[in-house]
Amino acid sequence: MPSIITITFSPCIDKSTSVRALIPKKKLQCATPKLEPGGGGINVARAIKKLGGEATAIFPSGGYTGNFFNHLLDKKNISFIIIKTNNETRQNAKDHFRKLTDVYHSITTGYAEILHLLYKKGCHPG
Repeated sequence: MPSIITITFSPCIDKSTSVRALIPKKKLQCATPKLEPGGGGINVARAIKKLGGEATAIFPSGGYTGNFFNHLLDKKNISFIIIKTNNETRQNAKDHFRKLTDVYHSITTGYAEILHLLYKKGCHPG
């Protein structure tokens, strides 16, 4: 089987949880959060692994959240190559409100520097 490589420009730690109801001005009791490594190419690599294949994920990673992201991906037995960055790896939150049947996604911005880092590593278009 040919090698599969995925590139994720903006990986993230996806945090998801749920609450029974959305009540204004009250502290809400959330279910235990689920933490997953995410981002376009990361999700593709995980799906390939789940289907019995192998893929290598390439992505930027930095700071404490980057180290934790790498740990989460390692627990999924996904091969990866890290492009070190000075920026923290981002985190996203997904909250499910059981009575409303709605899910709210909160995302943070990605890396502006990733194209520059890829260029420095020798990845040139064309």
